[in-house]
Amino acid sequence: MSNQPSSDTAGTLSKLSLILDHFTLEHPVRSLAELTRLSGIPKTSVFRVLKIAEACGLLSSSMHGYRPSLRLFELGMIAREGLSFGTTLNDTVRKLAAELDETIVAATLDRKKMLYLAVAEPNRPLRVAARAGSRREPLFGATGLMLLAALPPESWPKYLPAKLPRYTPRTLVSRSRFLRRLRQIREDGYVVERGEYTKDLAGIAVPVPWTDTLHRFAPLTLVAVAPENRLKAALEKRTIKTLQRTAQNFLAAARHINAGIAEIAGN
Repeated sequence: MSNQPSSDTAGTLSKLSLILDHFTLEHPVRSLAELTRLSGIPKTSVFRVLKIAEACGLLSSSMHGYRPSLRLFELGMIAREGLSFGTTLNDTVRKLAAELDETIVAATLDRKKMLYLAVAEPNRPLRVAARAGSRREPLFGATGLMLLAALPPESWPKYLPAKLPRYTPRTLVSRSRFLRRLRQIREDGYVVERGEYTKDLAGIAVPVPWTDTLHRFAPLTLVAVAPENRLKAALEKRTIKTLQRTAQNFLAAARHINAGIAEIAGN
């Protein structure tokens, strides 16, 4: 007997994946009509998939619509622990926010989208707000630029739309110039972005310098985000050095955790 899933099962899973993509932090509850419109799947198929997901405990329903279940939350926490660095990433981001007194984001790429894994905000009145779990297009800000630059250059074209969007007057919309920018970022090992994606905001990002094949297509970046007028030249240099030092320390800590896991598994 074959262990391969039937075409009907595979089709249902594929549709469920498309439907789940439309639940976000900004829209945690979606109606049947919304999910039908957003997914492009026929309404009867969406309804059937939603009922299967509800029966499996992946979604819950109410008079307002459907929402991800606590079981999905549990699986998400398990997935984050499985990234091999446990609470180290959260601790690293919190310490950076306290040291630099700015908002710090740790992000990766997942299914061609930028995903915030950890966020910490400084204890000051004027700060940039961000939320862990947020997804954005990979072209967005210093975070997206650094993540794309950390990928193998041959993979860049598949992440870029035919026409690059313009977010502000400073946004690069020339494909050739954008690719040159990525090469320069890759060579420099950091990126400074000022008002190219959000007016009056600046971001500085560095990569965690993984060398293993596991992270070849799953880069991790540490980013400091601040009002542009607060990020003067001297502070910019200090921020780059602090982020790079922290990225190296985090890499060493993650390797230590991996070594411990391997030792336990071998006993």
